[in-house]
Amino acid sequence: MRCLLLFDIDGTLISSQGKAFAALLKAFRQVVGAEPPVEGFSPAGKTDPQIVSELLNRVATDHRKRNQLVAEVLAAYLETLPEVVKKPHVRLLPGVAELLPVLAENPQVALGLLTGNIREGAQFKLELAGLWHYFAFGAFGSDCSDRNQLLPYAWERAHQRFGVRFSPERTVIVGDTPADVACAKTWDAKAIAVAGHTFTAARLLPAHPDGVLPSLSPELFLPVCFSILSRAPLA
Repeated sequence: MRCLLLFDIDGTLISSQGKAFAALLKAFRQVVGAEPPVEGFSPAGKTDPQIVSELLNRVATDHRKRNQLVAEVLAAYLETLPEVVKKPHVRLLPGVAELLPVLAENPQVALGLLTGNIREGAQFKLELAGLWHYFAFGAFGSDCSDRNQLLPYAWERAHQRFGVRFSPERTVIVGDTPADVACAKTWDAKAIAVAGHTFTAARLLPAHPDGVLPSLSPELFLPVCFSILSRAPLA
């Protein structure tokens, strides 16, 4: 295998049309007993634990119990997800249905996830979308609340799965927010940003991705991705 492609989920592969965030807010209400203060708040690019922690910062809670509350909210979230998010709510974003089979059939490509979703939430969403089987491994918000620290988890799991140590130059993170790009740049990996669903290209470019695309159409993604990788050493 010559390259590792790691995909974000929400806003990159799928949209739940706000239903997954609604499920998290419902769980927050149940556990914390307060209305989530979401005015001016965006979950884009954040890990699930980070989202809950930041919402807790906006309400009067005992900081000594913060980790416990985050864990309780996320456990409740996994229970509310099937109640709130149904199959018709989850739609594939443009190009995804065509791109993933092509990548999965390429023996030079290892496909994985790098997402702020906790693992069980990621699996639930992608199973509804019919995409979970494409990804043999991943790094998740349940591994670390800091998105910038997730890539080493993905590298280690890729090594366990394929017996390959992928270099930063042969690793591409694909996401829809500046946070996805920042994660890649933290480790000198490559980044492709997908504009349109969450951020415009103009808002993504200052993060300095290696490529910006309007969709994951194979006709757009494959030339850009492999052009980026062609400039990297094989070793």
